Amino acid sequence: MNHETMDIIEDVISQGIWDWLEFNSASDSLYFEFFNLKLSSNLILEPSSYDGELTIRFGEGAYLAVYYNDKDDLGFLNLDDEALEKVFNENIQLSEIYPYFFRDLAQKVGDFKFQDYDFLKSLDFQFENKKVLLGKPYINNEFDFLLAFTVDNIALVAGGNLINFFNDSESLSDEDIKKASNNWMVYYLKYWLNKGTPNEYKKDFLCEENPLK
Repeated sequence: MNHETMDIIEDVISQGIWDWLEFNSASDSLYFEFFNLKLSSNLILEPSSYDGELTIRFGEGAYLAVYYNDKDDLGFLNLDDEALEKVFNENIQLSEIYPYFFRDLAQKVGDFKFQDYDFLKSLDFQFENKKVLLGKPYINNEFDFLLAFTVDNIALVAGGNLINFFNDSESLSDEDIKKASNNWMVYYLKYWLNKGTPNEYKKDFLCEENPLK
């Protein structure tokens, strides 16, 4: 993954929705899925239903931690009382209770950063608590790939020595992501240029949230 890809993904996901968390201890995999993104595989017509989605997978030492102030902020994990007690009072990792874990979500993303260690350090001042849910604690920049992002009243930090990107189960290269970003911008311009004409596109809320100036 090159720096241009990182910049594109930071930009598109920082205005997107986090809708999926999954990890599998047996396969050493951690997945995040985001949607409502400025990405499109289609250059000419309106984006298809799966456009605007991106899945990020971490492997080879996958790590996940959550930063929070109050346990009530962790409702997105949807844990039962017994699991909640073990994870947050008995210092047990979530992956020890659930070697395979999956949750559907609908969380608006705030800040989203790759390899930003200053942002990572700032989380220690923004939040009172930190809990490692999967993998070994982060020490001295030991991951090749590091991700940190905020949603609502929490922050998530993920890491690993392998990272992959997918769209509709298809692996994406750096060039694929650049093309999908460029395609969306072409679509966005056509959306507004055709606004109020016989060729007007159907209403797109992401475009409406970003009016053409």
